[in-house]
Amino acid sequence: MLISLKERKQGRVLGAAVVCLKNKRSRLKNKRVTLKNKRAQLDNKSWNLKNKGLGLKNKQGAGCGCRCLKNKRARLKNKRVTLKNKKVKLANKTWNVKNKGLGLENKQGTRCGRRVLGK
Repeated sequence: MLISLKERKQGRVLGAAVVCLKNKRSRLKNKRVTLKNKRAQLDNKSWNLKNKGLGLKNKQGAGCGCRCLKNKRARLKNKRVTLKNKKVKLANKTWNVKNKGLGLENKQGTRCGRRVLGK
């Protein structure tokens, strides 16, 4: 198809090409955004697994930087460990009172099961 000089000057054909390019550009942009979202989803999945029970879902508060989040995570983890240790201490205390003079301090030998120890 021959394009007249007048049409070329008016940019009719060029306009169609530009529209086509714009569409292609937007398609590629959408594709890129989709990939980015998928990556973020995966990232959040692994993050949520790693930080289960710490109340830090989907990298919340990451605006102030990952370092801040890591510190928060460490604090929460320490808190959880401290609580666990306190529970163990209490359990051992009651255990030791219950089994005084049996040579079974701090739930030693419970690997073979409580049943054996209970006898």
